[in-house]
Amino acid sequence: MTQAFLSQFLHAALQVTNAERGMAVDNELAVQELYNLDEETLQSPEFSDLAFQALADAIHQRETILTNNVITDPSKAPITNTNFSELRVVVAVPVLGIGAIYLDQHIRNGIIPRENIEKLQEVATRAITANRLEMTYDELVALFQQI
Repeated sequence: MTQAFLSQFLHAALQVTNAERGMAVDNELAVQELYNLDEETLQSPEFSDLAFQALADAIHQRETILTNNVITDPSKAPITNTNFSELRVVVAVPVLGIGAIYLDQHIRNGIIPRENIEKLQEVATRAITANRLEMTYDELVALFQQI
């Protein structure tokens, strides 16, 4: 049931954030669901190192991680005008006791508003604490809209 919940939550999160790509993992970082990610991308160090570190941090810190795929250490940020043609906004949301979801999108499509990220975390928390792991995609989206 937890894999089904992660899948439903991932798809609801994709809907409400308009993120381009997504992934759901369990607490051991085993992939449970992918959206718009192929195996080649998943296996590439450029993607997997960042994605799985963000997911691990979200699970262990029990809080949402916001980052990007270019400047992960602010102290190493470029001081000159740099071409960020591949810059992606990255969000990892913990699903307490179950795993986490990963969302990203190209910066040219805008950022995912913090309010929406906070609401997603609240949806996950409410569903888990109410032991409502059977919630459907539509129910999760409706809960998001109610918060």
